[in-house]
Amino acid sequence: MIKVNKALTDLNATSSKSPLQKISVAKAFDCVLGEALYAPIAIPSFRLSTVEGYAFIRSEKHQYDLIYDMPIVDRLSLNVKNNEAVFVALGTFIPNNADTIVTEEYVMANDKSILITIMPEQFAGVSSKLQPIAKGDLVFESEILITQEVIGFLISLGITEINVHQK
Repeated sequence: MIKVNKALTDLNATSSKSPLQKISVAKAFDCVLGEALYAPIAIPSFRLSTVEGYAFIRSEKHQYDLIYDMPIVDRLSLNVKNNEAVFVALGTFIPNNADTIVTEEYVMANDKSILITIMPEQFAGVSSKLQPIAKGDLVFESEILITQEVIGFLISLGITEINVHQK
């Protein structure tokens, strides 16, 4: 019987990796990253959305006034009120005091408000505060499985295309 580490080493040495292909980050879910990725920009520590939807302060209410879409930079200083929500895209900054994001399939919306049909758990869709990253820092090793969180983080770094192994 061979040990697991030896079997993995032997398998890695004898297997051929599939060729790489460059694809949009948005289409990379469940792919395997084909290269190490480094931060093209420096980013401070901010909370980011891990889903696309409406950010708000969770309460027992189900109806919230909609704050119209605004530039991402303006969200850094925005504090939503207890009765307000703002639309956020995947991987973008969320208002400082928003603690939950509800995805669009659980919302009935019009131009002025949203009605949440199924209330998510508090902190759903909100990343923890990230540590600052310097330009050039290694952010992901190659061969990782690309998840929604990875996609959101890459988008926040401005990375739009990556090399993945062909399926």
